Amino acid sequence: MAQSLLSLLPGVFTAVFTPAAPFCRYLPGDSVWPSAVIWSALNTSVGGRLIATVPLASPCHDPTYNAATCAYD
Repeated sequence: MAQSLLSLLPGVFTAVFTPAAPFCRYLPGDSVWPSAVIWSALNTSVGGRLIATVPLASPCHDPTYNAATCAYD
């Protein structure tokens, strides 16, 4: 297990030490955003305690756009 986690370190270091763009955060879809495999390894390393969040406004934006759900009553 430790060996498999160690094999993921290069990807983590790439994300952490890549020079920052004009802004200081990365988003899903950015080239340095960690892959699902790296997120899974991180989740495993913290005993499955990561919580995947979904923004409340996600129905109002692609790719999850839903006009009925997005409508504010």
